[in-house]
Amino acid sequence: MTQADPTDFTAGIPHATEARASSLPILRQRLAAIGTTLLYVAITAFLGRHLLSNLSTTVAHDAGDPLLTAALLKWNATHWPLTDAWWQLPIFLPTRDTMAFSEHLLGISAVASPIYWMARDTLVTSNLVTLLTYPLCAMAMYALVFRLSGSVAAALVAGLAYGFAPYRVSQLPHIQMLAAFWAPLAKNAGLKVQ
Repeated sequence: MTQADPTDFTAGIPHATEARASSLPILRQRLAAIGTTLLYVAITAFLGRHLLSNLSTTVAHDAGDPLLTAALLKWNATHWPLTDAWWQLPIFLPTRDTMAFSEHLLGISAVASPIYWMARDTLVTSNLVTLLTYPLCAMAMYALVFRLSGSVAAALVAGLAYGFAPYRVSQLPHIQMLAAFWAPLAKNAGLKVQ
C-alpha cells in the first residue's frame, strides 16, 4: 500500500497528470500564451488610459500611499538592498534605520528597479509598475490554470478573474497589494513535476 504524497497539490483532481501534459502542440500553447498576454496588456492599457497619457504628472490614486511607495521604489533602485545605507531612508531624522518603519517593497523592486534605471523618473516608474501588476497577475494565474487544466479557455478566464478583479480597484493606492502575481507563481512552482 502506498501513502499519498503530501507535496502533490493535484491529488484528488481527476486526470490532473493528463491535463498538464496538454494535447495542444507546443507552438499553439505558446501562441495562445502570447495572444492572451497581448489581450491582458490591451485591457490594462484601456483601463489605465488616463494614467498612461500623463505618466510623469499623475498619481495612480491619491497623493498619500502612492507617493510613499514611489519614493520607496526609487530608494530601492538607487541603494544596495539590506546595506547600512539602504536602511537609512531619510525620514524621521535623526533616527537611524528608518527603513524598518516602512514596507521595503523589495519583491516588487525586481520589476520596478529596471524601469527606474531606464526612465529615471519616480512617478513614471511607480505608475508603470502599478499598471504592470494587472497583466502580471493575470498571466501568473493563466500559467497556473493552464498547467492544471490544459485548457486555454479556462486559463484565460481565470487570468481575467484574478488579474482584473474588482477588489483590485479599491487597492489601487497599495502597490504591495496589487503585486500579488507571486501567489500563483509560487503555487505553480510547488506543483509536483511528473
